[in-house]
Amino acid sequence: MGIITLKNVATIFSSANDSTNAIRMIMPCYEMYVTDSEINDYILDKTVRHFRSKGKLNGVYNLGHELELVLEDHSEIREIFPF
Repeated sequence: MGIITLKNVATIFSSANDSTNAIRMIMPCYEMYVTDSEINDYILDKTVRHFRSKGKLNGVYNLGHELELVLEDHSEIREIFPF
């Protein structure tokens, strides 16, 4: 994909035919080891909004790409650690 910018991620998100596909399409852009990232903030915001609009309760949800969403008051996306 080359260099990933916030504009690229927003374009990918808006070009999807529905929000579920949009979330799937932007997950590979998540920067796993970056702590302060506009891209990660954008992805987290869009993902939380999507899950809340679908009526999902607080909990942990698998996002694919070895990532999971911890949906709560202060949600986060984190790496899934195999046990």
